[in-house]
Amino acid sequence: MAPERDHLFLSYAVEDTPLLDWLALRLTAAGYRVWSDRLKLLGGEPYPLDIDYAIKERSFRVLALMSRHSVSKPNPVKERTLALNLAKARNQPDFLIPLNVDGLRPHELDWMTSDLTFIPFYPSWAVGLAALLEKLESVSTPHDPSAGRVILGNTLAALHAPVRREEKLWTNLLPLRIPAALKRLVLATPDGAWPSDETVAVQRGTVVWTFEEPPSTIHFEEHSDIDWETMSHRERGDDLVNVVRELASRAFERSCTKRGMRLEEDGTVWFPKGMLPGDRIQFRNYRGKRTHVNVVGTRRFQSSTGVQKSLHHLAAHFSPRLFQFGGHYVRLQVRAHLTDANEQPYSDGKMVVRRRKKVCKSWFNHQWLSRLMAILEWLGSGQQRLPFSSTSGSFEPLALSAAFGISENADQVGAADAVEESTADAILDDSVEGEIDDDEEITDEG
Repeated sequence: MAPERDHLFLSYAVEDTPLLDWLALRLTAAGYRVWSDRLKLLGGEPYPLDIDYAIKERSFRVLALMSRHSVSKPNPVKERTLALNLAKARNQPDFLIPLNVDGLRPHELDWMTSDLTFIPFYPSWAVGLAALLEKLESVSTPHDPSAGRVILGNTLAALHAPVRREEKLWTNLLPLRIPAALKRLVLATPDGAWPSDETVAVQRGTVVWTFEEPPSTIHFEEHSDIDWETMSHRERGDDLVNVVRELASRAFERSCTKRGMRLEEDGTVWFPKGMLPGDRIQFRNYRGKRTHVNVVGTRRFQSSTGVQKSLHHLAAHFSPRLFQFGGHYVRLQVRAHLTDANEQPYSDGKMVVRRRKKVCKSWFNHQWLSRLMAILEWLGSGQQRLPFSSTSGSFEPLALSAAFGISENADQVGAADAVEESTADAILDDSVEGEIDDDEEITDEG
């Protein structure tokens, strides 16, 4: 007796796993039997070891997530080629159902798939799913809606069972050791020049606050040291805390700009093009693996005035947090700073926000963390010492631990760990081409 062809085989590239996982869960909830190597229990049957046999003998349809990542990768190409050959042999033209993930245009497709009818997922996943379900219904795809939610519930229960295992949780907080002695100077003249490359100061008329010894060129009438940490909250007041916070911010900003980064009015510092060799940082990621990250990428957008080239720069913002979490910390926010091709700022703030969202839409949690660690390792490289830190060299953010973790058994999750490892190996901004609309991204030449 021939095996029943009742599964939907999902073909994809690892970069498209967010959509893959979402789609697999939605299809399972609708009662379809799904094969995805990311979640092996979906459909109640293990993922097949023999892909060739699974597609030929057990798959009712093959769903191909077509994107600029999958269009030329060996495994997705092999799976699509096999499905197309079967479609031709069986006179079943819709055996392969292609899903347009990121706005692929006809000239970007290979000759085998260029004349197929795609289901668009790039405008909206929900709209794409509705069209796919309609297509599956029209070809009488086997499914059991009543059993779908039961299968999905059992699968998720097995996948996300908490286990008593310590799990490391990273933060973006850096511990600080701020000097207790805050110096208050009253300048002899209000226009006394304070060398910005020698020290950090906050000026209010003729009053200057600093943690450093004043340079000999500065003339002052009064000089006093204040042990600000031992003061009571009432004695210290918000104003003095704000002074220390501003001094700490300026210390980090100065540490970055002295090494070549550029500073914006809001305190954001960013890497300009050509500052680093190859515009990249070599660093050790949160898994302890040596890798690299690009600090500058290029994208082209269609605007009302034509095609515009934008640069997106890896950027950081330091926000001191005093008397919090049992000590003093600075919060390091990783950002993407956008400029035009000449590294000049844009005047249209709303346009910048739209474009920044497109640049960062594929940055997931582990990639934000890796970028944070890259910035910290670069700041501490060459025996450099971060402001208010007790050590030089590499500097790690504060890490917490949880008593319970989430079970991610290899038999259940499949390639999940491998996917994260591969995407964290090298954080690049690969060439991406998108649908052309006003302020829509055309290409990414990172």
